Amino acid sequence: MTKAVSCCYLKALYGTKDAGRLWYLDIDNFLKSEGFKANKADHCFYTLVINNTDYVLLLLYVDDIIVAATTIALCKKYVDIIGRRFRCTMLGELKQYLNIQIEHDRDSKTVYLCQENYIDAMVQNFSHVVAENSSVITPMLENLKLLTTEEEMLTTEQSQFVTTFPYRQLIGANLYVNVCTRPAISQAVSVLAQFSNSPTLQLSKHVLL
Repeated sequence: MTKAVSCCYLKALYGTKDAGRLWYLDIDNFLKSEGFKANKADHCFYTLVINNTDYVLLLLYVDDIIVAATTIALCKKYVDIIGRRFRCTMLGELKQYLNIQIEHDRDSKTVYLCQENYIDAMVQNFSHVVAENSSVITPMLENLKLLTTEEEMLTTEQSQFVTTFPYRQLIGANLYVNVCTRPAISQAVSVLAQFSNSPTLQLSKHVLL
């Protein structure tokens, strides 16, 4: 007699299909058991209100965690609590996260975010398709009219260039910068992203902001 058997892993392994989901469920249950509440808009952002003046904020990105609190002692307490449940490494004060550089000015109580290193690396990675001295003062020329594929007449050589040009990759790289630290390029990125399926020679010259 043949029987169908449904099996379930007792432990998720890195690289398996459900590993990410099981890890999230595990740490989510743990944080909620410690009193944290997940934000309704972003389920990876947790808050724990101790009293009217003290609270703990926790941001989860896969297995990287940012812990912030109203006092250093409170922050260290919950870092230790997490460390007792999961094997982790304490990296100290936050200075870089997801290719975002963070600078603290405690005197003025200000935090600065920038992506200078990421942008430099992006320019270097795409240097083979970017002309030298192509920097501009503004993200996009005023009253610029962009042509569609049907409107732009290309030679065979130009068509081949457009076909191999990494247009979508450049749009994606600029979108990340736009969302994280450079809202000033939102309009330019939004306009250029509309042509991702059919970039032209003219668009290829404008995409690196």
